Amino acid sequence: MAGNIPRIIRENPKGLTNRTTWEKVNQTLGKDSISRASIINFLEAMHAMGILDAEDRTGKGGHHSIYRAALDETGYKQFIASTLIESLMQGFPDETKEALKNINP
Repeated sequence: MAGNIPRIIRENPKGLTNRTTWEKVNQTLGKDSISRASIINFLEAMHAMGILDAEDRTGKGGHHSIYRAALDETGYKQFIASTLIESLMQGFPDETKEALKNINP
């Protein structure tokens, strides 16, 4: 799911609601594979991290958010790599530094 949602949103530059995102994710994974609440929570977390932009709107059915990509694909991948490395540095600083030295570009 985590990799699908940013791609799905990037493919829809006008933005998607949580309902539309949920529908597209379940089309990809199979009918009702992921709960709508899981999608809503994931979208909100991605917005809080700066991966997605959100615009609040009111309309039929009340208040809803339109989510758009805040990062392009390269920016998203860099964010994921940086977040992972920062987390490893906090938990295993010496081991992470040594592992990074041994990586051949």
